[in-house]
Parts: sequence; C-alpha cells; structure tokens
Amino acid sequence: MKDKPLPVFEIYAVVGDVYFEVEQFDPPIIVKPLESIQVQTKPYSRLSLQTGKFEPSFIPSENIGLYLVLDRKVVKCKMVSHPYTNVIPALKKYRIAVKETATFNGQVYNEDSTYAIIYRVNSETKTAIVDRSGFICRNWNFWFNTTPKEHLKSESDLGNYLETVEFNKAAEWFKVQALN
Repeated sequence: MKDKPLPVFEIYAVVGDVYFEVEQFDPPIIVKPLESIQVQTKPYSRLSLQTGKFEPSFIPSENIGLYLVLDRKVVKCKMVSHPYTNVIPALKKYRIAVKETATFNGQVYNEDSTYAIIYRVNSETKTAIVDRSGFICRNWNFWFNTTPKEHLKSESDLGNYLETVEFNKAAEWFKVQALN
C-alpha cells in the first residue's frame, strides 16, 4: 500500500464512541506514494445524534481518530468499490453524528449566531453574521468587528447601533435580520 496511489472516497473522524463524516470526495482524491495532501473541508453548523446535539471535544487531539475510506478497505490514520458508512466494519462500534449546516445568504452559521447584517458596498450585496457575544464575521472588512451586547436585544437595536457608528455612511444600504 505504501508504493501505490490511494483513492480516498471519504474521511471520518471518531471522537469517543461517535464517528462523523469529515469530508466526502466525488471523484475520489488520490494520495500518491510518499506524498501528503491538504484537504479543505466544507463548513457545517453542528453535529447531531438521534438523542440530540453532539458537541465533541477535540482537545487533546489524541482523542480523535481519523479513518480513510479507500476503494477496498477502511484505514485508520496514524496521527503526526465505495463502502457506505452503515456497513463499514471498522466503524460499527461507534455511533454516528450527522453534520447539520444552516446557511443564510450563502453564509454558514450556528446556534451562537443571532443576526445577519445584509449590506451593499460598491454595488455588491454582502452578508455578515453576528454572534451572541457581538462578534461580527464573514464578509466584514470594516473598522470595527464587535457590537456591545446591549445592542443585541433586537434587530432595531442593532440597526440603530450601526447607524450611531456611521456604518450607514460606509454602506449604500443595510438591513439586520434575526437568525435562529
């Protein structure tokens, strides 16, 4: 196996007694002998089990196992035909967590996100996400990136705050939308 290219169809992570899909590839990615690759994964909002939300602890990293689904077998990674996940023998002893992805205007957000700021600059409409601590992220390149918590009580409170910091002068227009 060390001298042959490996087609990788999926990558799974195991944390405790739960496994979940890290990424799926179609077509598969090819790992060449004596080479390494970097995988950019798609964002997701949370992991869910049948019993509710799954919040894995990724620290320490020794608690995480990674598995590659190859064309004929599943290989556990050392840390430093296409099988389906419910029939992978190496993972049967684990419970599966399923990724859930919530998006608003193409921006991935999670349950910590409270508002979206939709705005237009240079004839381009953008969306930023505000979390419950007031941090503003995604498509946000302005002179401030936080909002005081007292201005997060409602859409209008946040909108009024943005006007007091003169965001309305930097944007052609803006709107605040509640999430969750």
